[in-house]
Amino acid sequence: MRKGKLLVNSNKFTLDRFEGDYAIFLRQPEETEQKIIHRMELNAEVRQGDIVTIEEDGKRFLVTVLTDETAT
Repeated sequence: MRKGKLLVNSNKFTLDRFEGDYAIFLRQPEETEQKIIHRMELNAEVRQGDIVTIEEDGKRFLVTVLTDETAT
């Protein structure tokens, strides 16, 4: 029997704020772990409060804004 993969680390974050040239994201759901990314490494424009997923491709961070979740 094959067991499902347990999701340990979520790749879903909330953009908490910008500090200079850096975006400070907080990992959901606890929002206690930070991910700090230079604006030049982002592939999308994001605004404070946006809920996003973040994937790394080795060169840049691939950010997808979750518009439905951000709107709530």
